[in-house]
Amino acid sequence: MTMLRTSTAALLLLLLPACAIGNRADITINRHITLGQELMDLQAAHESGALTDEEYAEIRLKLHDMLDLESDFGLSTLNDPED
Repeated sequence: MTMLRTSTAALLLLLLPACAIGNRADITINRHITLGQELMDLQAAHESGALTDEEYAEIRLKLHDMLDLESDFGLSTLNDPED
């Protein structure tokens, strides 16, 4: 009985790393809202008083940085809903 438990434990220890090798993550970026829409929503929030001038400027800069990043990596199709 002890030999069976030891054998089973050894087999599990050998098989568990194989499970980790087979797992891999693919990163996919999905944008359901265009950058233009995000900028319009941001402007509307700012005009309504929901955002301060500083918050508006900071978020707007981050959105523009995202656009630069997308174009640097050739990901401009992220904003194209037809793809």
